[in-house]
Amino acid sequence: MTQTQHAIQLIERWKALDDKARNRMVAVGRAGARLFGKKGYLNVTMEGGAVEGGMSKGGIYHYFESKAEVLFFIVNKVIDDLLIGLPEELPGVPSNGDRLKALMRRHLSYYYGNLDEVKTLLNDRKLLPEEFRGLIDRKEERYFHLVESEIALLAPGIDAGSLTTVTFAFFGLCNWIPSWYKPEGRLEIDEIFQVNFTLFMGGVRDVRRSLPPSGGSPEPAALTTK
Repeated sequence: MTQTQHAIQLIERWKALDDKARNRMVAVGRAGARLFGKKGYLNVTMEGGAVEGGMSKGGIYHYFESKAEVLFFIVNKVIDDLLIGLPEELPGVPSNGDRLKALMRRHLSYYYGNLDEVKTLLNDRKLLPEEFRGLIDRKEERYFHLVESEIALLAPGIDAGSLTTVTFAFFGLCNWIPSWYKPEGRLEIDEIFQVNFTLFMGGVRDVRRSLPPSGGSPEPAALTTK
């Protein structure tokens, strides 16, 4: 069995669970994400995860054979949740700018409701064993290219290198938020979204203006603030 086949088999096994078992796994994953955030993934044991999740040691092993599987479950669920329905939703939004706005709002709204799991993805994804990383890489690439294709429509003529850089900037704006955002703080998530989207679109307009008339590659300073 290849490494990817093992990851796929795990996902298929999880999908085949009934709602009760699936909800239990989600609860264990949420508890695990909280614990990873408090102690760090490398310092957490399966026994500690069982206590945090309110179950016995035998109970947690009924769902997951290892801590790595718990991490894989959390990371895979976050990416799947972000991807599910997205290709079907976007064509229903009329303009490119509105689609990108909907993407960012959707992205941040999910983060707001799943902060512990998202932090686990951002901080601990690199600790996944190789057998799980390949599948996660492909799903992340799919999500990245969905966003990238919408940005490309807003900046016709942009070269591939600049387009990739701008797309990473989109995710950088979004992915930095979980490191400092506190739900009990004074900033509402919608306010953060509005500021980030306005900031991002202003940068895209600067990149678009910097493109030479021929539509070729911009000067190296094209991505700086004007």
